[in-house]
Amino acid sequence: MATDPAELVNAQEVQRALEAEFPRSRRDQGGTWTTIAWILVGRDGRPMEIVVSRSSGDSRMDEAALKVGRVMRFAPATKEDEPVCAWVSIPLMFRSRGGL
Repeated sequence: MATDPAELVNAQEVQRALEAEFPRSRRDQGGTWTTIAWILVGRDGRPMEIVVSRSSGDSRMDEAALKVGRVMRFAPATKEDEPVCAWVSIPLMFRSRGGL
């Protein structure tokens, strides 16, 4: 087990990716979609594997969330001060500002 968990280091870039990947067909509908993703973070802080842990209920939103997951960069988890691979659970939320 890792003694220090992986930590996201590029939140602003992830926010831009969330906005860019938000499917246009959903932007104007109003609502919020959250996909929970498990990300295997490598020793270099890059995602090695990304899987949907809990669907948003919309496959297009889940696919967009997986694309955003690939943009993420982390300070890797460490064990005894050495970087190690570790899984992290990340909620990816798309929130529409539109609506009827």
